[in-house]
Amino acid sequence: MVAKPTPASTEASTTSPASPASTDPPAPTGKLRATLREFATADPRSLGLFRIIFGVFLLIDLYRRLPDYIFFYTNEGMLPNHGAIFRPMSGHLFSIYHAFSTRGEVLVAFALTALAYLVYTVGFKTRLMQVAVLVLVTSLHSRNILLENGGDVVANILALWTCFLPLGRRF
Repeated sequence: MVAKPTPASTEASTTSPASPASTDPPAPTGKLRATLREFATADPRSLGLFRIIFGVFLLIDLYRRLPDYIFFYTNEGMLPNHGAIFRPMSGHLFSIYHAFSTRGEVLVAFALTALAYLVYTVGFKTRLMQVAVLVLVTSLHSRNILLENGGDVVANILALWTCFLPLGRRF
């Protein structure tokens, strides 16, 4: 025979307090929740507007580099691929543009980069494009480090930080 639980034992098991082993922090309530909502959240519309402005900036920067692409990004220019790969100026350089060495290849790489920047600006597949933009913009800046300036560093940092933001919620 199986013993049936009595109503008193069932009631005691359902109303027992939470175990002391629970380590979840308490959820913010009241004034703390209102303060966090006010100061620690970002409006999705402003993030979407930032994505559009940053994407247009990246497209303009790429267009600005286009007239001198032969001199700065091909093997015919001042820094051929074998020099950048085998005698790098820094040990921390990574660039997918090292795979492109002729005029046609670099133009195709620039066109694909422009397409990625455009898709990012429009907001299609934003999470994926945020990572793609990060890789492409840092690769473009690392291909010829002699051209790098403070604006390039800021663009790299912005591209990195945008990977953690929900830029695709609006627009």
